[in-house]
Amino acid sequence: MSANAAHGAAWSEKKVTDVQLHYLPWDDYIRGSWCTRITVRFGAAVAELLLGGDGRDGRLSPAADNVAVLLDPPQLPEWEPTAH
Repeated sequence: MSANAAHGAAWSEKKVTDVQLHYLPWDDYIRGSWCTRITVRFGAAVAELLLGGDGRDGRLSPAADNVAVLLDPPQLPEWEPTAH
């Protein structure tokens, strides 16, 4: 089992204490919002679910069709619009 898999397995046993949906206005033509990030709290621990994936350079990049899960990230990627 990889270190990431072992770390994730430990998270599955914790109780969810809070969920926050981070929305932005869609645009001027469509009435509504889109959610680019979901924060799930497990007590003091945090999981960030982002619309992102593995980019061509092997780094996390924005994506419209993939969800990346960051466990206790020290910061969010610069490209995440709700991080600012």
